[in-house]
Amino acid sequence: MTEADITVIEKSYAQIEAALPRMAKYFFNRANELDSDLDPLFEEDKSKHGEAFVALFGKAVEHLNSPEALLPEIKKMEAKLKYYKFNEEVLNTVGVVFVDTLSFGFGNNFTQDIIDPWVKAYKTYSSLFFA
Repeated sequence: MTEADITVIEKSYAQIEAALPRMAKYFFNRANELDSDLDPLFEEDKSKHGEAFVALFGKAVEHLNSPEALLPEIKKMEAKLKYYKFNEEVLNTVGVVFVDTLSFGFGNNFTQDIIDPWVKAYKTYSSLFFA
């Protein structure tokens, strides 16, 4: 990820920040649509998952220059994935859900100039799982 990518993400984040609670609901619904096997990950109180989604999204943007800062959160999520017998392949589905969720949040403003840096960020963070 380049400095230009980080700048695009930080600036575009401001466009969707207020929509993050709605995006969280969309994310969990879309994950279930694409792979109902993911549902046990989100069976608990969905509002707590939504709050966690919003907080983690903000932290991810905040730490683009130091992704390793999120390792404690990533390792907690990884442990939950392993508990439910998921492996790194699940990150492909989550990546699709992530991009779909961004598209939902940005609407018509979700152009290739915005998509590419966000996908790079996802790949950066997802590479820290199962490592």
